[in-house]
Amino acid sequence: MAAPFSLNWTLLDIASTKKDGSSLFSPEPLTSVLDHFNTGAKTRDKYHIDRQHRILVSCNVMLIEYYGRIILVDTGPPSADDSSLSNEQDFEAYSLSKLARMLRDHGVSPSHVTDVVLTSRDKDHAGGTIYSDRAGNYKVRFSKAKHYCHRGPNPRLRPQGTPQADFAFNLMDESGMLHYIEEETEIVPGIKIVPAFGPSAYSSMVQMDVGADRVIFTGDVVPTSYHITPKITSSFDDHPEITFQEKQACVDKSLNHGYLLAFSHSVAPKTCWVEEGKSGYMLRTHND
Repeated sequence: MAAPFSLNWTLLDIASTKKDGSSLFSPEPLTSVLDHFNTGAKTRDKYHIDRQHRILVSCNVMLIEYYGRIILVDTGPPSADDSSLSNEQDFEAYSLSKLARMLRDHGVSPSHVTDVVLTSRDKDHAGGTIYSDRAGNYKVRFSKAKHYCHRGPNPRLRPQGTPQADFAFNLMDESGMLHYIEEETEIVPGIKIVPAFGPSAYSSMVQMDVGADRVIFTGDVVPTSYHITPKITSSFDDHPEITFQEKQACVDKSLNHGYLLAFSHSVAPKTCWVEEGKSGYMLRTHND
């Protein structure tokens, strides 16, 4: 673990999920999407499109240690081997979640986590907040943590694909662990939740301004590095035109203020800075 007042953060690729390629990269023609991505053998650092034109993307969460707190941004999906939380469709759509194991690898147990920020109510962001014990009882996984989520003025337009995420929120709410925010909220000095209204009424991002570190976890506003391209906005979003504006604000912060963007669904790169090139935006990673 990090010293109490030094910032330490990392992205954890804890699972993968399949999304319709045409919807995720709307309005890019599917033929163009296929040209960009790997349709052959799966590799760890490549996207893959199956015969149903579903693209395999990562479920990335952020682990932050700072100011004596351990903050988890998103929890990913529930584990596909948890039979009481998953169904047959989930076994096809999600991989096994590695969240518990990867937290242990960083010396963190669920009881150590002090804050959980959920950038979406969707199952691939919030499904890992609960689990079932051997008796089949539902439990909040991070039982000592405050859970934060943005709640906008308008209800979600599209229904959840499965009820687990909504059930998790109800359980956290009943337990007094859930804190809805309606405006920018600083949870510790230099780390704040930034509401977003494009993807859904419950979307948000997390921005860090600590010393020389300037980082934005973009959530579903910029789910992958490919979405930095101005013309690509997910058609899953409730209000794509607002998502476009919020995305451009993220790009502007990276271009003009040096913010590193961290993506919730990117396979590679998972983080980058945006720079202006001769033919448009260029991405610069830690390795460049």
